[in-house]
Amino acid sequence: VANAKTIWTYSQPASYRRGIDEKNLIVLFKKMYEVIKRLHEKDIILGDFNDLNVLVQTLWQPTFIDADSYQFGKFISKTFDERFVDPLLCILATPTSHPALCPDGKSHIVLSKPHTKESDWYAFATMIFQSITWTHPYGGVYRPKSGIIVPHNVRPIQKISVFHSDVFYPKKALPLSVLSDDVLAYFDQIFTNGKRGILDLNMLDNLRFTTCANCGTIHARATCPGCKISSKLPVTSIVKQKMNATRVFTTKGNIINFQMIDGQPVYLIHDNNVYRSNDGTIILNETYDPWKRFFIGKSFYAYVSGSKLSIVRNGVPVTTNYVIDEGNSPTVAVSNKKIFFIANDGLYTETNILGQYSQKLIANIISGDTAIWAGEQWVFGRYRAGSIVRHFFVPTNGGVINDNLILSYRNHKVIDTQAYVTSTTVFYFALVQDGVQRKVYAYALSPEGKVIAESITDADDATWSGSIRGKYASGNLLFSPTDEGIVRIGIDGNNFSAPTFFFDTKEIVGGEDMLYAGSGGMFLIKPKELWHLKLT
Repeated sequence: VANAKTIWTYSQPASYRRGIDEKNLIVLFKKMYEVIKRLHEKDIILGDFNDLNVLVQTLWQPTFIDADSYQFGKFISKTFDERFVDPLLCILATPTSHPALCPDGKSHIVLSKPHTKESDWYAFATMIFQSITWTHPYGGVYRPKSGIIVPHNVRPIQKISVFHSDVFYPKKALPLSVLSDDVLAYFDQIFTNGKRGILDLNMLDNLRFTTCANCGTIHARATCPGCKISSKLPVTSIVKQKMNATRVFTTKGNIINFQMIDGQPVYLIHDNNVYRSNDGTIILNETYDPWKRFFIGKSFYAYVSGSKLSIVRNGVPVTTNYVIDEGNSPTVAVSNKKIFFIANDGLYTETNILGQYSQKLIANIISGDTAIWAGEQWVFGRYRAGSIVRHFFVPTNGGVINDNLILSYRNHKVIDTQAYVTSTTVFYFALVQDGVQRKVYAYALSPEGKVIAESITDADDATWSGSIRGKYASGNLLFSPTDEGIVRIGIDGNNFSAPTFFFDTKEIVGGEDMLYAGSGGMFLIKPKELWHLKLT
């Protein structure tokens, strides 16, 4: 299925054009609705129905895959994903009640009854909810005012959804207040009260998103919920005991990328159908495309669309290269001065000879599930050859490739990865499907190809390692945005050190923001705002 994204991709911030593509999403959901309905008419149940086994191609065309988990006749499907299985069909296994099912000493949801047509519709409703809100129905952090704290993965069976008063809603997610009351009531009935049945198409018809002409809020209500909030004077600075924050830029469009070049912040913005830099250089005249990836280097910009890499110098696209298109996996990376890309089973950069730019081979790389990230001294990446997954280091000026690094997550289904490269350390994160659960494997790696530290956490658990994006690395330190504020992590022997919290940043920082050090402090990059923070 060529040039396809999983439905999971659309649950990630900035995965589609807010205010524009919601109509296309509704069309997509209606197409999926018809597929599910027709399968059910044939007495086929999807069973292990989740956001990784529906692919979406251009023109918003869904393709259902992994049909080996479908259930029909006497063939019962026993596979499931904790995030999408109907909790009404499950029991809670604890180390006391079911020790054989809890070898890790933790409680787990266990499928105790066969999948049903109603459970397919429950999974579908879950996909819709997380696609339009950017959070799972049981996302956020549960902090009860009293009583026992329920583990994150157990909340579905306890019906502790984002509608619960003791759940702190994720900052990255679309506020529930922008959805209409009847849509909110519909989802509340499913995820809090246990209502089941065929999906109500009226609910999809009521998801009519619009962009407020007055304040720019994207909502699906009769009147804009953002105008009352936006009528207040905008906050331009925040002073706390251990933080001084100043807003240095805001836009009605989107901040696309950020980099420090020679000690100065350089960032790309999309506004009024133009991609441009903060100094006014026009990169591309085009409507916003969330699938284009943009890069900033010293004296150049670059962008990737599919397998085409365009490099812009002095406002003019001067070179074009064709790279391997790995979907979500980055096959292009930029350090301060150089650009690197994967093409024709090789890792390449550009070389300038008498004003003429041409490709320069740095190392031979097997193309397949390939991804790269660049620092000033090293390019780090991975490739796959059949069932063999290897990770590698290559000096940015070329040299011998070190691809003997084998990491523990490699046998799991990879959903997303991200790396942060410094001169001494690579912090590498892999979001994977680990059995019925989703986990984040975090590593600190040395350029010699050794694992310095490793941790495994539940995905979206609101800790520094529960998500993989937006972080900033410097030497052996990693700074991570969370809903609790900025967290700093170091290395203590063969382990990650205990996190240091900058709680004064909680008011301004969210888990999906981006961090970047510079100008005597740290830059906080939000979708539409750029802040400079000074921390003590």
